[in-house]
Amino acid sequence: MATGCELSITSAAPDYADLRPDPALLTPYRANAEAPGRVFPDLPRGLDCAPAVNHQPEFTAACVTAAADRAAVTA
Repeated sequence: MATGCELSITSAAPDYADLRPDPALLTPYRANAEAPGRVFPDLPRGLDCAPAVNHQPEFTAACVTAAADRAAVTA
């Protein structure tokens, strides 16, 4: 404001898009990652916070639980 400059931002994509894994790519991805030695540990299901998702107050509440602590340590 002090310099009189202006800025215009145009969004080129949605502000947030759900991450939707492609099950058909999971097997080849894992095989290619394991080939040079990467190990995928068996992880617990997660936070059990459904239907809440990231950036929602309900998800924030789910992140201050014992399940969330276990997920963070396991990851």
